[in-house]
Amino acid sequence: MYKYVEEDYEYDSRISTWNNYIKIYKTSRIYEWFEFDIKKLVRNYKSEGKGRHFSYLKNSEEFKSKNQEFSISGELIFNFNENNEKEKKNYYKLFLDQIIKINDKDVKKDYMKKLEICKECYKPENTALMITTGGLNNYKGIFNDRFDVFAYNIKLFMEEEEIEIGQNKQKYILMTFLKSKYFIETENKDERIYLYFKDWYLIDDEKYVGRLIESGERRCKNSVPDEEDAKSYIDLALEYWEFRKNKYGG
Repeated sequence: MYKYVEEDYEYDSRISTWNNYIKIYKTSRIYEWFEFDIKKLVRNYKSEGKGRHFSYLKNSEEFKSKNQEFSISGELIFNFNENNEKEKKNYYKLFLDQIIKINDKDVKKDYMKKLEICKECYKPENTALMITTGGLNNYKGIFNDRFDVFAYNIKLFMEEEEIEIGQNKQKYILMTFLKSKYFIETENKDERIYLYFKDWYLIDDEKYVGRLIESGERRCKNSVPDEEDAKSYIDLALEYWEFRKNKYGG
């Protein structure tokens, strides 16, 4: 008989985390589109590594591919895991290298404290739902799991129908779904972008989304993180977490 063990699942996809998703997405369009009944979540347990729970799109016939349902699961938004073995994705160490170079002692001390806070990134306010059909989760991964760079590329997609996003053969289903929810919803490109981040990340602050995208664009132009990049990304993470805690309690 199967026995559920929280620690056997990715933090952003555990039942406890899904219970939080139900609470924070209750008034969002995502709640209308996808199944949020815990009993109807689909378990994908891996014998090696961590398992996941998925939710499927309601009335999903239009977006099925070879009988595979259109699905979402959880994601960690800002990843500062200091134990990340992939050097380019270990933002704790990458940013620490930049912070220790800061000349102003007070500023250096301030950002050292902020980075230590960021290191504790496995928490409710740092999780959100993301489409897994079409590999959107893996698409974020190709940008070394940078939320701001992902945001910048979502902007490019929302501005130009010819831009492709996704990471596998189902990416065309993913793009069809996004266009049905955003391109048809409004012809205003800026509105599409802000609506996307309001739906999936619950951000109702156009200025914050603008700063997030600017940070991602700047990172794309610079091959390696620098001092300003480190400070900007840390501040964006802390600001987002504070907003989530204030509005939803985590």
